[in-house]
Amino acid sequence: MVPEGEVLITFPYADQPDVVARPAHRLPEATVLRLAEPVECVPAPLAAPDAVLDHTLRVEATVPGTPVFDLDADAVVGVVAPGAGLPMLPIAALLEHWPWLRERMGWRLDLDPSLRTHWLPRARGSEVESDSGAWYFTGRVAARRAVCDWLTGAEPLLLVTGGPGTGKSAVLAHLLVAADPVWEARMRPSQAGPRPPVGAFDAALHVKGRTRSEVVERLAMLAGVTAADQEELVVALRERRQATGRAFVVLADAVEEAAGLEEAHRIARLLWELACTGSTRVVAGVRSAPPGTARARVLAAFGRSVRTVDLDAEPYRHPDDVTAYVLRRLEGEDADGRYRGLPRERLRALAAAIATKARGNFLIAQVTSRWLLLPTTPPVTDPALDGVLPETIGEAMEKYLDAFGQEKPFVQRLLTALAYARGDGLPRDDTWLAVADALHPGHAPTTAELTRVFHSAANYLVERATGPDGEPAYRLYHEALDEHLRSRCDERHPDRAIADALYDRVPVAGGWRRWEQAAPYTRAHLAEHAAVAGELDRLLTDAGFLLHADPSPLLALLSAARTEPGRLAAVCYRASSSRHRHADHQTRCRILALDAARFGAHDLHDWFNALTTGWPVRFATGTQIHPANIATLDGHKGALNEVVAGTVDGRAIAVSGSYHGTIRVWDLAEQRPIGPTIRAVPRGKYRRGVTALALGTLDGRPIVLTGGDDCLLRMWDLWEQRQIDEPLTGHITKVRSVAVTDLDGRPIAVSVGDDTVRIWDLRTQRQDGESLPAQTASAVTVTKLDGRGAIVVGTMLEKTVDVWDLRERRRIRTISTPESVNSLAVTMLDGAPTALTGTGGDDGTVRGWNLDTGAEFGPPLVGHSWCISGISVIERDGRPIMVTSAGNDHDGPSRTDNTIRVWDLRHWRPTGDTLTGHTSETMGIATATVEGNPVAVSVGGWDGTVRLWDLAESTHRRIGDPLTGHSRSVTEVAVLERAGQRIAVTGALDDTVYAWDLRTERPIPQSFPFGTYISALALAEVRGQPLTVVCGIGALTAWSPGSGHSTALALPFEYAYGYGTAAAVAHRGDRPMVVVATRDHQLCFWDLATGKSAGAPMRLEASMKQLALFRLQGRLHAAVTSQEPFDETATVWIVDLAGRRVVAKRESATTAVVAACDVEDRPVVITTGQTTLHVWDPVDRAVVSTLATGALTTNSVVTGMYDGRRMLIAAGDDQRLRTWELTTGRLVDELHLPGTCRNIALGEQGTLVAAVEDDVMAFDTGICATPVEFD
Repeated sequence: MVPEGEVLITFPYADQPDVVARPAHRLPEATVLRLAEPVECVPAPLAAPDAVLDHTLRVEATVPGTPVFDLDADAVVGVVAPGAGLPMLPIAALLEHWPWLRERMGWRLDLDPSLRTHWLPRARGSEVESDSGAWYFTGRVAARRAVCDWLTGAEPLLLVTGGPGTGKSAVLAHLLVAADPVWEARMRPSQAGPRPPVGAFDAALHVKGRTRSEVVERLAMLAGVTAADQEELVVALRERRQATGRAFVVLADAVEEAAGLEEAHRIARLLWELACTGSTRVVAGVRSAPPGTARARVLAAFGRSVRTVDLDAEPYRHPDDVTAYVLRRLEGEDADGRYRGLPRERLRALAAAIATKARGNFLIAQVTSRWLLLPTTPPVTDPALDGVLPETIGEAMEKYLDAFGQEKPFVQRLLTALAYARGDGLPRDDTWLAVADALHPGHAPTTAELTRVFHSAANYLVERATGPDGEPAYRLYHEALDEHLRSRCDERHPDRAIADALYDRVPVAGGWRRWEQAAPYTRAHLAEHAAVAGELDRLLTDAGFLLHADPSPLLALLSAARTEPGRLAAVCYRASSSRHRHADHQTRCRILALDAARFGAHDLHDWFNALTTGWPVRFATGTQIHPANIATLDGHKGALNEVVAGTVDGRAIAVSGSYHGTIRVWDLAEQRPIGPTIRAVPRGKYRRGVTALALGTLDGRPIVLTGGDDCLLRMWDLWEQRQIDEPLTGHITKVRSVAVTDLDGRPIAVSVGDDTVRIWDLRTQRQDGESLPAQTASAVTVTKLDGRGAIVVGTMLEKTVDVWDLRERRRIRTISTPESVNSLAVTMLDGAPTALTGTGGDDGTVRGWNLDTGAEFGPPLVGHSWCISGISVIERDGRPIMVTSAGNDHDGPSRTDNTIRVWDLRHWRPTGDTLTGHTSETMGIATATVEGNPVAVSVGGWDGTVRLWDLAESTHRRIGDPLTGHSRSVTEVAVLERAGQRIAVTGALDDTVYAWDLRTERPIPQSFPFGTYISALALAEVRGQPLTVVCGIGALTAWSPGSGHSTALALPFEYAYGYGTAAAVAHRGDRPMVVVATRDHQLCFWDLATGKSAGAPMRLEASMKQLALFRLQGRLHAAVTSQEPFDETATVWIVDLAGRRVVAKRESATTAVVAACDVEDRPVVITTGQTTLHVWDPVDRAVVSTLATGALTTNSVVTGMYDGRRMLIAAGDDQRLRTWELTTGRLVDELHLPGTCRNIALGEQGTLVAAVEDDVMAFDTGICATPVEFD
């Protein structure tokens, strides 16, 4: 308890350590003290994170009141509390009693790491290292007023642009400092002019040298939200706006100076997206550039209609401002008095001459002023002698360097190294010297020379930043200085020289380059130098580099690969980048090893296996992969059935719709979602899905129109992702298709449903005129015929294509088709408007129809094996191509055509490009041009994924040597490792069983066409040979992979369509017995040595699902799960198989998976629930332990022994394998997979085989399965 009256407070890090204070507020947890006098010290930032459980905390002392610093939050999150019961009093708890404390939280300019290195020097108009505190900033009144006006308005985005040296950073930094409650009072009275309101900015970000990932992380921290990626940041800032009632105002400077132009483009997109969603207001400083250049892409990423303050143009350009700036510099920094003593008029004339020669450019004037003030520069006092004054940044820089005399060569060499530096710059160590040496061979710089640069006037040209490793990094303070020094470099291939030098400095041990020991700059930026030099492939084929290189810059460079091995490595690295880019090195290594195996990159596969400390990948099939599949996007829950794509505000986007009534917006260039999932169709008692999508524009704002099972059309603001007014009502059945066009300048939508075509005025949101008849209409699009708007409608039962005049609402033509029309598109072929129709039947045909004549265009195109779900047309290399998908919303996951086909429309034939990867039907297809390349976007029905496909011909050629196997989802798996046999068998929805030889890392599978649905597998060794028991609908077969022979076993099913739901093997000596659980309530037994029944079946009054065998008191027992249709609970039965009796029964929530084993000589049963695994005693039915899985559903569980400890491995629906030590319940391992794992099996020698979507994957785990033996 703090006593009444005065107390003495100690500040050990302040100049005045002891200060008197009095209690101001008393609370149960703490007392607030008011200081008698202010204390001059740098305060620490405060934060109140939701949790600090996994954070790294630092405490200098255990004295109560000592701050607790959170290294992850980069802020103080609490104070040490008295007593042992509450070791830390969190800031979050103090906020409940001290609301004013919240004002001290969040971003503060006085605590910003860029305050001293960027904001203050730029605001004052000085250089970083020579910033004396003097204010040289002048003028820019019109520009400052424009930004202040924007701040008091509501527009979401403002750009401040201009060429190099126009003062963009100075204007923005000056306004930022003027709006800060701490610094605005310290600005000199001479800094008059427009000022923003105090507190106008919520945060500021110096973008130079940063990646988009770093910007996302920084913005999240500044806003006080939690976000791991751009999508989460958009959602978090939107929620912040809803909670606070105001947008988050951000100032971002030097966007074009990010870690490469590609990263600058990504950051610009990020800022633009945040502004468009309404959660954030952004003012950004961006360098202008000539149209068509790479820099111009950065500016274009902000959109065409953004408000701009161009400092190169009137009314913002004022040469007198530059004169006043030079005058202040000459007066303020003239230590020798050679200019300060001149008559005022003469000094002003000199300043005017400098400004005139500089052509109104602040940077040229700044460097010229610095040059004139150097002690070695002769005084220039006569304005008439302006011939000696520089007029370009290059001339100014050269005059400045000339002043160093004999030291100029090494100064220039060391500064040139900075000019080529990437990111935050070069560290002050051997890396800087190595880069300088590479650019100027034969002139190896020394540490002493580097020190002299820092102690000379050259230091004025350098600014310091904090690198990603927390250490200082150095760069030139303006991009224009970089450009000049690069132009003076004699090295013909500078980036190649730098790349080679950095590569050669990586330590080598045991024949491996030790990339983990490489300099941080090398790991972060070597790939950028190598890509420019055309040498990226050397790095991509080095597994150690892929493992330790910074992922963000490397991912942006993968397209620079030139060789076949390089491209293969790039494909492997990109395949699961969303999973490994933020992972630790070992997790990344395991993911890359798996992807290398899938793509058949054998060398990389071997190298990653050698580097991993986890399970080596023995083999993996690559059925799901295709080189044209450039991204697989997850984000929806459940099946997808609609997709639309296009270019909006210069940005390629797609919108996908699901059976569950949700839509998502996707950035196709960035291959990521924009914003959160939107519920477009409200939940109802029955399924309500999105059934139609279209893109359009309403009053200059992009929109997406959705139709649903609820018979309604809804309009959504694409960027803000909010519904626009009320739904459009009129249809009385589901909306099957919708298209958007314009009529007389009005935005119009055309929709089909309930046997009608309806036309809607989107501005008034009312139906426009009467409905048009269209029996069983299924698809609609709009086009132009002879310059007039036309509606084209496809029908199912009528088998027609109907053409209507949009304005007059009259039928122009009806074309009869041989098949029903399920999908429709219109394009120009041979100069004629042509309707492309896809069948609604299972013949998979596509036809073309001349809309002018009604004649069919060529023969039908055949290739798909199911109804056509989507048609889209795009140009490839100047030639029109058609992309088609196949599927049906009544189609279950057991019957699908999951291919996407590409057709040459000019020659009316397939191109030979069949794109595979979806694991279920493809329910829709759309196309868009992404950065100049044709791209297809598909939605995969039940597999729930959106996939992007590069349609360029060169990408369709397979690379690597992938192992192939099943063509459909793998559902069953078994492993045998005993008596010299090492084999796995798998069963899939392609009705085929494959056998895999586990003795080799590249097995050639042996197939057995079972011919019907495979419901269970068991595998045993019989007389030295493997024998597989295959269960299916109405079938039970024993198949020998060695001989290929198969034998039908006696069917135990009570009806023709019965089948075994689970099978397991136990051993009595050397005689294996298989137990099969059936759908018709039976447990059946076979002696595999004889192939005969081992006793009468045992009946349970339950429809069995899973089965596990275990030994209890020497007798064989089974744990069996059952669950009746529509029953929310499941039952676990413990059965004594020898006595044919149920010994225990336990109700469980949604148990579908079961396993059994011994733990410390005691049998236990493992069952699954939502997000948990339950370990319980089968005798007394008591729960021994509960394991949190992290997955909503667990699909399969196996157990085994490792180093004398019982281990459990579980496959979840979250695409992960997790391993626990059962004795302690400790999670010991987690493996990321490229898809959902349906089943796993474990062998007695530690081989784990996983069924992952259509693929089979095998791992050497060291965890050995224990066979079930009984007496």
